[in-house]
Amino acid sequence: MPIIAPPPPAIVALQAHAPADTRNAAIVRTAFADWRAGRRSIFDLLAPDFRWTIEGSGPSAGTYDRQSFDALLEPFNAALAAPLLPSLQTVVANGDQVVVRFSATAPLKGGGTYRNRYAWFLTMRDGRIARVTAFLDLSAFDAVRERGGD
Repeated sequence: MPIIAPPPPAIVALQAHAPADTRNAAIVRTAFADWRAGRRSIFDLLAPDFRWTIEGSGPSAGTYDRQSFDALLEPFNAALAAPLLPSLQTVVANGDQVVVRFSATAPLKGGGTYRNRYAWFLTMRDGRIARVTAFLDLSAFDAVRERGGD
């Protein structure tokens, strides 16, 4: 088995002092890769005082704090037979602002598959997600929420 040497000190220093957009894009890409691999969820990056806004019209549109966001997701997650599997398409960062475009699928307990496409506009703070503005097909999301665990 080959021995993998650590990166040279100059590379380590560059990573530590990389511009905010480079760091934030890397944090988000890594979190999505981990989410896809089942190691953790992108939601693990949420700051304790985050605010999540879902744009559009429908029962789920609005702005949420941690407690209300957890309550929003509870019936949705209960309807899934397996966790969402994201497929990342785009990550664009400018300072603390990161835009992510991805799709996600999951089998449903009642049969069928949930499919959706997302665009999330993230505001990062100290490596965590402080604010989100999310765009998605709300009718598909709300239909799954209404099914709950049935």
